[in-house]
Amino acid sequence: MKLIKPIQAHGETITELNFREPTGNDIIACGFPFKIETSGRETKQVIDTQAIGAYIAALAGIPSSSVAQLAVLDYTRAMGEIVGFFGDMASQAPS
Repeated sequence: MKLIKPIQAHGETITELNFREPTGNDIIACGFPFKIETSGRETKQVIDTQAIGAYIAALAGIPSSSVAQLAVLDYTRAMGEIVGFFGDMASQAPS
């Protein structure tokens, strides 16, 4: 993923992030990137931004201090990449 605004990581300027596929160990360490909330008959998916940040760091191989430098649009795009690895789990949640 090309970054709109470069960041610093490992003493270098980074202009793109490459995400590896998450593993079971990543889920144990980071949790799921979203939570399912139910209220009455309504069920909705809520993004967990802390888990997303942990996944960005883990899957792109950058420190969390570098994740904190991401421009809002870059973070949002990275969030889409991370959630994409998990498919449409919300529609499969029990009601």
